[in-house]
Amino acid sequence: MGFWRGEWQRFLDFRPVERAFFWILVVIHLLLWGWQWYQNRLYEMEEPVPVVWYEMVRGEHRAAKKADWAKANPSASDEKVKHSKLSVSSGADSGINRASHLSKGIGHRLFHFDPNTVSVDSLQMLGVPFYVVRNWVRYREAGGTFYRAKDILKIYGMDSATYDRIRPYVRIALPRKKGAKKEVRVVDINTADTADWMQLPGIGKVFSHRIMRFREALGGFYSVDQVAETYGLPDSTFEKIKPYLRCTPRVRQLNLNTAREDQLARHPYINKREARLIVRYRRQNGPFRDVADLKKLYGLDTVRMKRFLPYLCVQCNQ
Repeated sequence: MGFWRGEWQRFLDFRPVERAFFWILVVIHLLLWGWQWYQNRLYEMEEPVPVVWYEMVRGEHRAAKKADWAKANPSASDEKVKHSKLSVSSGADSGINRASHLSKGIGHRLFHFDPNTVSVDSLQMLGVPFYVVRNWVRYREAGGTFYRAKDILKIYGMDSATYDRIRPYVRIALPRKKGAKKEVRVVDINTADTADWMQLPGIGKVFSHRIMRFREALGGFYSVDQVAETYGLPDSTFEKIKPYLRCTPRVRQLNLNTAREDQLARHPYINKREARLIVRYRRQNGPFRDVADLKKLYGLDTVRMKRFLPYLCVQCNQ
C-alpha cells in the first residue's frame, strides 16, 4: 500500500514551472468554456437559421399554413386555398414568413433610388434579399460604381426577377460637369512673378518661390531648359509647363577681371575649385582679354564651362 501511495505522489508531484503551466491551461480552458456559454446565451434562437431557410425552400411552412387556412375556411375552394396569401407578421412563424416575402418581394415598397447611394434599409424595403444587400455594399466599398441600371446584375446573387422588379425605379445621378478648362498664359521666365508661375499647371507657392530664388542666384535665365534645374521640380511637371515658357535672355554677368573668388563661387554653376583656378590664373597671367581665354586654364571642365560662360564678361555693359 505504501509503495503505491509513493508512486502516486511521485507521479503527481509537479515542479513549480509545471504546476504554473498546468494552472494556466486550466484558466484558459475555463475562459473558453465561459465565452462559449456566453455566446450561446447571447445569440440563443428558438430555431437555427439553416433550418428556417431549409424549410422555407422546401415550402413546408407554407403547406402547413395553407392547411390551417383551409380548415378555418371549409367553404373555400381548392383554387382559393392554393392562391391564398398569408399574413407576414402573424403566428409563431412570422420570421419565416418574413424571409419568404423577402425572397419573393411581396409586401415591400417600390420607390426611386440611386444604386450608388441607396442605404441598406432602403434596399431591404425594396425587397432585395439580405445576401444580395451584403454583396451590394461590399461592391461599393471596394470602389465599384453603377453607371447604368444593368450594372446591378454585376452584384453576386442578384436574380433576374428582383432586377426586373426594381429596374424601372433606378435613378442614377449624372456626374457633375467639369468646369471650363483654366486658360494658361504664356510667361517670360525672366520677368514672371509669383502669380505668373502659380497659374501654370503643377506650380504652387513653393515651386514658384524656388524658381525665382534660383533665377536670382543665377543672374537670370538664358534658356527655358534651365528652369528644369530648379531644386525638387519633377521632370513631369516641367514637361507640362514647358509649352507655356518663353525666354528673353537677360542675364547679370560677372567681370572676370574684377570679381573676387567668393563672388565667383557663389554662382550656382561655378564651384570653389573653379573660382580659385580663375583668380589664380588672373594673378599669374594678368587680366583676361576675352572670356574664351578660360579655355587655357588647365583643370576646367569644358562641359561645365559652357554652362557658366554666358554669365562672365571682360568688358561688361552693366
